[in-house]
Amino acid sequence: MVLRRQTKAVGQVSRHTHHAKSRHLSRAAALTPSVLSALILQSSWASNQQPHVRARAKLIISQLTIRDQLAFPSVPCHDWASEFQSLTFRRPMLHLILGSNKSFGLKLVDALWAAELGDLSRLRRYLHDPESAEEILRICRDVQRAEADASRRLRIMQPGNE
Repeated sequence: MVLRRQTKAVGQVSRHTHHAKSRHLSRAAALTPSVLSALILQSSWASNQQPHVRARAKLIISQLTIRDQLAFPSVPCHDWASEFQSLTFRRPMLHLILGSNKSFGLKLVDALWAAELGDLSRLRRYLHDPESAEEILRICRDVQRAEADASRRLRIMQPGNE
């Protein structure tokens, strides 16, 4: 958020690439744990059964933890080009169910790193069209350079970094 404000301050236009539908879905997902927690808390106060109160308290704690993770994601938000955001990657069903997005992201970064060094085989595993690996690598390289350049310009323009 701070990065976008600073970017606007130096005269660059930040792109709002999120569609309205995805923003609404994100808000609903972020509010769901709060609403569920409130409903569970209300029903636990209305109930006089002690064992259920303890179970509901554990559920409330887990819901609040989920809410915290949704509200404050640990992954930074990138303002990348629409060309990059339109890319889709293939992910094995078992990994989709049992693996985390962070783990998949690390595997994808590893595949991109290997592709940058000439080994496209890992990147091809994650693509619907393995023949497009070089084009995908070019897109990723371009958006990463653009982000690094923007970050470098921001650091230069900040007071004390001249």
